[in-house]
Amino acid sequence: MGAIEQRAAARASQSSQTITLSDRVRARALAGVREATRELHGAAAVDHVLSQLSDEQRASIAFEREWVPVELLEAWVAALWDGPLGQDPVAFRRCVDRGLDHGFGRVKKTLLAIATPHGIVRRASELWRGDFTDGRLVAFSTSPTSATLTLHEHCSLSSPLMRELTAESFRYVVQLAGARNAVERHEGAIGAPLVVHVSWSG
Repeated sequence: MGAIEQRAAARASQSSQTITLSDRVRARALAGVREATRELHGAAAVDHVLSQLSDEQRASIAFEREWVPVELLEAWVAALWDGPLGQDPVAFRRCVDRGLDHGFGRVKKTLLAIATPHGIVRRASELWRGDFTDGRLVAFSTSPTSATLTLHEHCSLSSPLMRELTAESFRYVVQLAGARNAVERHEGAIGAPLVVHVSWSG
């Protein structure tokens, strides 16, 4: 644990913080992005991102809760985008993908190992509810090699960067389920439902 994280942990242990009622995400999702940051860009990149967070946000990370506010994940991603990633979309997608690799729980890893692309699409809403307290995901196959996933009523829809992260996450999960050469195209105004079209070669 770095010096910044140690100081945050000390503050957390001295406080009686409670999880807010804001939209929340499994802490392992944030841990996955943090590990991807370290793996792809080094410990200095993690320290930089931590330095851009508020004291409360750093303490929330150090407190090792099961759920964290989505705003904390958004703050991490924004600091990563503006700092170590240099606003490079290719590097951003690579970090999102590795963050998912690190953040998947054992059950989800097992499911992805045996699932088909359309099987994952059918279970997408259930998988979303397992990782997020809010939001409504509607997903359906549109052809033998394509699907559409639409996210409604979630705080991340107001953030352009989080919309990009969500769209890439959908694409990558479908690819991990066996879709070759998966690509995504997404649409929808900022704040409106996010519509992600994923297609693949077989």
